[in-house]
Amino acid sequence: MTGDRTGQAPEANTVFLRPKRAKTFMEEFRQGNLERECYEEQCDFEEAREYFEDTQKTKTFWAVYSEPIQDADLMSDLVAENRTQIPTKTWTTLESLIDSEIEDESYRQSGYCPPGECPWQALLFNENEIVLCGGTILNENIILTAASCVNQSDDFNIRLGEFDRSVNEGTEVDHKVEAVLAHRNYNEQTYDNDIALIKLATPIKFTRFILPVCIPEQDFAKKVLMREPVAVVSGFGRLGEAQIPSMIMKRLIVTHVDRQTCINSTQFVVTNGMFCAGYKSRDACQGDGGGPHITRYNDTHFITGIVSWGEGCERKGKYNFYTQVSRYIQWIHEGIKKLMAK
Repeated sequence: MTGDRTGQAPEANTVFLRPKRAKTFMEEFRQGNLERECYEEQCDFEEAREYFEDTQKTKTFWAVYSEPIQDADLMSDLVAENRTQIPTKTWTTLESLIDSEIEDESYRQSGYCPPGECPWQALLFNENEIVLCGGTILNENIILTAASCVNQSDDFNIRLGEFDRSVNEGTEVDHKVEAVLAHRNYNEQTYDNDIALIKLATPIKFTRFILPVCIPEQDFAKKVLMREPVAVVSGFGRLGEAQIPSMIMKRLIVTHVDRQTCINSTQFVVTNGMFCAGYKSRDACQGDGGGPHITRYNDTHFITGIVSWGEGCERKGKYNFYTQVSRYIQWIHEGIKKLMAK
């Protein structure tokens, strides 16, 4: 559950990183993606052409991309100069070229998350079918969640592809847990380092309803994604304070809140591994803990946080707190290697 700090301590944080990779078989079935083509690899004209699917648009983009940057101020805006030549300020001049700039109505509005639109969502549930927490699919073997979540029960399973818990839709798949790795410095009182990885007993078979989220590199997450104005959280949490958990998966569009406002909103400690988001009257509720905080950038979805703790539910002037993914990238890498070596 989401940590409720009303008279007690908070709850979970978590993270993950996606390394650079060559194209996979799934990419052959997708339209070109500029983040995939030009961020993970050194971009060339043909790769940019694959994304835009239009020669003139590609030429306009290429004129900016390939031109050396003369303005020293723009240099500070590079995501990472050894990976790309595109300063973040340049993207505003390219927005008219990118069809995906206009966000879908379903993304901008909160409510139910239709089947296939939150495919990275995982559920941790016990033998009584009680939902303990949420989680995020990182790859075919690993689920990301909160340390406080895995401490709730010694016996739990993972469910993927769920939308409506009241019916069997044929998209759900249950997995047994083989191993769990929680951060050794997790603090039950402050919920600092509240992050854990779960290794499944059997690999995930991906479908349109079950897919991993993309994991950003540290600089990209810190300098670009965390500056995006909105993100999406999802789960089966309570519909309101003192209400029952939702039977249908919901999502909430949350705005990023500046750190000082976060600190001023609570009497509890806000560590460097945490950030807050939401609205003064809308946030995640109990049952959402351990679930994903997703940021969309150029039509690609990245994990940027884990639902951690809050004070009550939808209380005025209060926000939900999340683990800042970019702070734990090295731990995630090492944790996955350790789990996969077992």
